[in-house]
Order: sequence, then C-alpha cells, then structure tokens
Amino acid sequence: MTLGAAEEERARTVGIGMAARLEQLRDNGVNVIWTVHNVYPHDAVHVDVELEIQQRIADAANIVHVMSASTVDAMDGYVKLDREKILVAPHPSYKGAYVDVITREEARAMLGLGPDEVVFLLFGALKSYKGLDRLLDAVDIMAAASPEFRFRVLVAGSADDSSAVREFINRALVNSSILIESNKIPNDRAQYFLRAADVGLVNYERTLNSGAALLYGTFDLPVVAADTPTFREGLDAGSTVFVEDDSADAFARAMVASVGLIGNESVKRSLATHMERLAPAVVSSEFARNLLTRIQ
Repeated sequence: MTLGAAEEERARTVGIGMAARLEQLRDNGVNVIWTVHNVYPHDAVHVDVELEIQQRIADAANIVHVMSASTVDAMDGYVKLDREKILVAPHPSYKGAYVDVITREEARAMLGLGPDEVVFLLFGALKSYKGLDRLLDAVDIMAAASPEFRFRVLVAGSADDSSAVREFINRALVNSSILIESNKIPNDRAQYFLRAADVGLVNYERTLNSGAALLYGTFDLPVVAADTPTFREGLDAGSTVFVEDDSADAFARAMVASVGLIGNESVKRSLATHMERLAPAVVSSEFARNLLTRIQ
C-alpha cells in the first residue's frame, strides 16, 4: 500500500468510527442534527472519503439543517439528502459579533485609501475555491478598459499554504489596484476593512453558503456574488449583482455594475430589511421553535 493510500485508509477509518458513534447515539434515543454548510470541507484531501462519511452522517441524522432550500439540489451528486429530514434555517447575520466603532473616513485613512476610490473587499480566509485568479484577471480587465476609474480591491484574510494561493499573493502584491493583508484579521481590526469598503465580493467557484456575504451585509455593503441557486435564495436581490458566468470578463462587468448600488437609498433600504430578517435573535428563535416541533 502506498503512503497516500495508507493515509486515505486511516482517514476513512477515523471518519467511519465517528459516523458509527453518531448512529449508536441515535439508536439510543439521542436526536442527531447535522448542519450542511459546504459541499465538502474546503481543505479536503481525500474528497471521496469526505463524501462517504458525509453520506453516513446524513443517513444517521434525525434532522438535516440546511441554510437554503436549494441546498438539497445543490448537493445532488455529492450527498443524497432525505427531504423528509430537511429543516431550513438561514445563515444569520453577524450583528453584534464584530467591533464596529470606526468611521469610513478613519478606516480609509488607516489603510491609505483615498475618499474618492471605489473599494471592493474580499474578506476571509484565502482559498483557491474563492476564484482568486479570476479576481486578478477581472482587476486587470477593469484597469485596462477604464484607466480613469479610480478603484482598489482590498484583500484581507489568512492564507493557506497552497501553491495557488501563494501565486495569488505574489501577483496581488505587485498590482497597484490591490491592497492585500494575507494574515488572520483580529476581530477588532475587521472593521477597518469592512468600513473602508463599498462593495463585498463572493464570486466563489464552489460553495453553498457564505459567511462573508452575511458579514458584508452586516456592515451595510452591497455584494457581487456567483450566480448560484443558494446565493439567489440567501442574498438580497436588491443589493446584489450576480455574475453572469465563471469568466473574468463577467466578473469585471459585475464589479463595474455594482458601483451603481453604492449610496443608493433604495438599495440601502432593501439590504437593511433583508438583514433585519437575518438578525441572530430572529433566526435562532425561529430555528429553535421549528426544531422543537420536529424532535418532540
């Protein structure tokens, strides 16, 4: 057996053992509730093993919590979910979770950004599935098409050690349109990036839900997002520009189109209403009520 095969078998053994313990708990009268957050873990090495274990967990669970109804179809081909077990509760906002005392002017001064620059933000862990190369290409397209357009892309978050992310950082560092902080951002510093920004970016290549999108909304930012059923369901249509396809040209067009959302009062109202529905207290209370009716 090769080293890689041995590692895969160890991972399968550990995963099956965990799933078996969940099955035993369920058989002993414990309600097992599983939240589907990603298609599979972002850093998965043995994807087939991950999906095998996820299927065991899905089968063992009494309730499968999804953050959008379209998750069931989005998981098709990866994990089969029993629709009778599904309980939908959306991803809540981050209201009250982050320090938020700084002004836009102070944030921009701290980061060296001009008051008239349009600032796009990619916030969160830097992973290749987030469309990093496509973002760089879109930035180059925008800069070449409209040299007079003053914009900057802020990138902030811890970087993994993959070659793709290292290459992205190297390219970003020498691009004058990008300001990058490739380290974990402490809670009290997140506000500098979020308050300095005009638009949040979540044009990911593989995802079901996005905590970053909800964080942007918490800080009143419209969003450019990949056009997926789960994003269509979970994001506010009035404050979101969906990217037409997976090309850099489409990403660039969506970023330019999002400029029209900045400062628009109807967009602000639409986003505020949407985020009120996703306040943690609202979402958790409804989730708890629905959960109790299913497990009693």
